[in-house]
Parts: sequence; C-alpha cells; structure tokens
Amino acid sequence: MEFSIEKKRPVSTLTTDNYEEWFDLFGEWTKGEGVDFVLRKTVYEYAYIVDRFNGFGTGSTPSTSSSPEKSSLEVAELLESLNITEKQPLQGHWDVSRLEKWIKATAKVRYIIKICLDDIDVRSLKEHDTIKLGWEALWDKYSKIRPATAREDSIKLTNYQWDESQTIDSAWVEIKTLRRRVVNANPLLDKAYNENAMLQFLLPALPKEYAVTIATLDAQPTLSN
Repeated sequence: MEFSIEKKRPVSTLTTDNYEEWFDLFGEWTKGEGVDFVLRKTVYEYAYIVDRFNGFGTGSTPSTSSSPEKSSLEVAELLESLNITEKQPLQGHWDVSRLEKWIKATAKVRYIIKICLDDIDVRSLKEHDTIKLGWEALWDKYSKIRPATAREDSIKLTNYQWDESQTIDSAWVEIKTLRRRVVNANPLLDKAYNENAMLQFLLPALPKEYAVTIATLDAQPTLSN
C-alpha cells in the first residue's frame, strides 16, 4: 500500500526544510495536470456566471442545459457535494460543465496533496472547506520563519561550513538559499548580505585544494565577474 502511494506522489512529504521547493514543484504539477485553478480561484470565480442584466436563478449555461428543472436539480446536487449554500438573491447562474470540472479537479488535488503531507498537516487540511484555503494555510504555516530557525540559518550563513561532497557551485547555491531565508526573517539585512558579503562567507570555508580558486575569487569584486 505504501509503495503504491509512493509512486503516485509528484513530490516528497512536505517539511520545514523543503517547503520552498515543495510548493514550487507541487504548483508546477497542478499546472501540468491542468488543475491549478482550484488553488487560485474560488468555485464562484471559476464556475459562476453573473448575468449581464442581473437576472436571478440557479442553473447552467444555455449551451449545457436543455431542461431548466433538470439543470437546477443537477446544480443543487453538485453544490451539495461541495457543501455550498447559495447566497440569495442570485445574480447569475452556474455553468454545469465547469462546476463538474471543478469538483473533479478538487478531488484530484485534495487526494494528491494529502499523500504528500504528514498526519498533522492532513488533519489541518481537513479543517478547511476548500482546497484553496487549505493550500494557503499550509503556505502560511511553513513560510512563517520561527525565531529559532532564523537564528540557526544566520549562524549557518555567517559561519559557513564546507561539506566534502560539495562543489563550489552547490556551496554557492546553499549560501544564497541561506541568505534568502535570513533576509526573509529580517529584511534589514538585505543590503548588508550582498554578493560580496556572501563571497566572504564562502572563501574561508573552502578546503586547501581550492587555494588557486580562492585567490582568483578573492581578487574579484563579485562572483559574477
């Protein structure tokens, strides 16, 4: 069971360490599947059409409806499946085909997002009426930098340590990532932690075999030159 679920995951399980990449990759997956609209729009924004002359009534667009009574019943059932109670008076009508597409897309995204979350986040997701609200709540939770995390990132950046498995390119990417997180936590450090400052964090950490590279980089005002 776990193996079959693992194969269906487009991204790994969401954590505080991978949340930036996770949200980016999951967003790209929804675009590729053509279901990203449920993360960006409400069901009203996607499937409800305001009549030009503010007519009232529940139903579908003329192109998808041959029987008003059947359409009203069909829409009512679809809205019930979404736990939506229509606000009165209505000033438009529902597009049944788009409403059906919304329901299918919501179910797909909700399923996939659940298998990419831990148990705590799954329970949190269930507390929200729509997947859009749940998605936004997850982002708010993980993008909020805690003081302890900010201090840890700052220490890692200013006292950067080289790992034997790294290359200069990968180390530079890590330093830029740390810098972005530190500045997000404290925007006042944006100007202080410029490219030259990041270069000074990197050079002392490089091993002796990079002596020539260090001398070359140290002679340059910025890494891009």
